[in-house]
This record gives sequence, structure tokens and C-alpha cells, in this order.
Amino acid sequence: MGTPSVSSPNLFHATALRRDGVLRIVLLGAGLLALVACGKSVDWQPKAIADAENQIRVRLGDPAARFGRVQVTGNQATGQTCGFVTANPPASASGGTGRFIVYIDKAAGPFIEQSVGISTIAQAQFEFQWQNDCVNEGYKS
Repeated sequence: MGTPSVSSPNLFHATALRRDGVLRIVLLGAGLLALVACGKSVDWQPKAIADAENQIRVRLGDPAARFGRVQVTGNQATGQTCGFVTANPPASASGGTGRFIVYIDKAAGPFIEQSVGISTIAQAQFEFQWQNDCVNEGYKS
């Protein structure tokens, strides 16, 4: 009886279905990649916290400084990392625990309150910055 011709409706339909299936797979893959990319863009806070802790350790000269209640307030571009640090800086006889503020855009600071042993700004100025840039931006004690 012979072989089917290239223009056979069944062969055309099968080719169209395969092409449609490949297109669906490509679109599904692109969609999954987009979701993965979106997930990575929202995970900026751990890096901001690690960077802030490093800046405070360097500023205090205490690589063993310990951190607690660290939170990021504001946004990725103009936010800040706020928290508590316990350190024994070389310039301090006793060390101590106090609050800190590190600005993500590095436009100011880092600021450390006096009770740690090394102050970077006057305590009254620190209190103002803490209230406005940490508490008023969402820091939860």
C-alpha cells in the first residue's frame, strides 16, 4: 500500500503536538527560573547582618564580639542593621554590652553606644539615631 506521504494530516498533527509539548516545557522551565531568581532577590538580609557584624568587629577591634537581637530595618537600599553587641575592645578596660547601628548604604556610621567601651558618637545623638532609624523603622525589642 505504500508509505504515508509527508503531507499526511496525521504526521502534521503529531509534529504540531511535539512542537507544542517542547514549547510548554521551555515555558515551564523559564517560569521556574524566574521563580528561583525572585527568591534570591529577597534574601538580602542575612548578608546585610553579616556585613554589619563584621563592620562592628573591625571598629571595636574585637574579632570575638558577640551579637544579639540583630534586626534589619528599612529596605535593601537605605535600611540599617540594628542590634546589641557584647565586646571587649582593646581600648576598653572592661568591655561591655551595648547597641549598634550599621547603615546598609554606608552613608553614616557605624554607630556604637558608649556602654561597649568605645563610642563612635555622643550618647544623646546615638539615642536619637536609634529611635528614628531602628525603633521607628520597625525594630522590635
